[in-house]
Amino acid sequence: MVRCVSGLAHGVEFKLIEDPKRCAASEARSLRLARAIVVALIHLFGYVDQYPSLQVRN
Repeated sequence: MVRCVSGLAHGVEFKLIEDPKRCAASEARSLRLARAIVVALIHLFGYVDQYPSLQVRN
């Protein structure tokens, strides 16, 4: 998901959205979800002390 949004992989789904504002909003939601997953995994496996900038956000 992060790779698609950042351009490291092909995000065909985003390219199909014609309205630039809707596309940007979809990409932003995807990035927030990806960040939440990464932060949850860091907390789950106990690496939170190594990554203090990754605090859980709502």
